[in-house]
Amino acid sequence: MHADVTTGTQKERFSYGQAPKAQVEMSWTGPIDFENDAARFHFTSLEEVMKNKLRESMREDQGGVYGVGVSGSISKYPKEEFSMTISFNAEPDQVDKLIATAKKILRMPSMTGPMKKIWSKYVRSRYKRE
Repeated sequence: MHADVTTGTQKERFSYGQAPKAQVEMSWTGPIDFENDAARFHFTSLEEVMKNKLRESMREDQGGVYGVGVSGSISKYPKEEFSMTISFNAEPDQVDKLIATAKKILRMPSMTGPMKKIWSKYVRSRYKRE
């Protein structure tokens, strides 16, 4: 069985129901070295950091969403790759601004500047020695 995944950006908008509400799903995939423990740890840690940072920015700071979901996975077969999905509900007029916020946070270099502080805080709190 073989399935091709569409590359590039796909944007579809449609309307149904009576109340104005948008559901946004953003997904990324890419190669990852499945056998590299550090790469897997980095990815799963990044997933947790993204959950916290996106919730903080999109919900608490902007008040634009009730919640943000971040889901990631790493697969070995049929090829070594990661996938990450961000999902949230929002008012339709807030969608573009919230998508831009999510992309800005994802573009932050994971080990420099503000993201390094967030990363370090997460790792210290999650894996501190007792």
